[in-house]
Amino acid sequence: MGMGMDAMTASTTFATIVGLVCNYMGEVRSEAPDRYGDFMESLREHHDNIRRSIDANSALSNALQTLLSQRTDLLMQKLRNLDSVLAGVAANLKDFGPLSVAIHSEEVIGPETLDILVQFYDSGDGRFLELRGYGHGGAIFLPLDSGAEQMAFEYRFLEADLRKLCDLGFLELSHNSKGERIFILTRQSERYVKAMRESCS
Repeated sequence: MGMGMDAMTASTTFATIVGLVCNYMGEVRSEAPDRYGDFMESLREHHDNIRRSIDANSALSNALQTLLSQRTDLLMQKLRNLDSVLAGVAANLKDFGPLSVAIHSEEVIGPETLDILVQFYDSGDGRFLELRGYGHGGAIFLPLDSGAEQMAFEYRFLEADLRKLCDLGFLELSHNSKGERIFILTRQSERYVKAMRESCS
């Protein structure tokens, strides 16, 4: 018997629906002309509570219709991207880390990448000006709002790690009038660092 969405947390609801969409897209029937209608019909037998909850939520229903109306190859690529992002995020959560590493070792957030995020977060600041030319391929990051001490990172893959943090939604990239890069912490980064620390406590 399917569990109604009113009994789930928002995160579990999201994971459940995304999982159902992934399962549906792996079936031959996903090529149906009315993909949204067929998807909803596929829920009737084993997930009818979820189907009825979707029907009752116009915002959710509209979002699913938009998602399922996309070209099959484009939608599958987006689902793969989402899977990679979730695996990278889960890698540093105590109970999910081994599972994430076993399935997606290439997507794991490594210790150097995590160190950047944690140092940014612990500084108490939200914006960091990048000053290049430190050491060999490194950079100094100057907190712009709090007056916290500057941070220096010197290692070969700094640029790749910064890009990864942006791709995961933990940092946003901006530029000042001189064209210098400014990295901005997102709310998602705060939630992740807190969740990681809670899972390890």
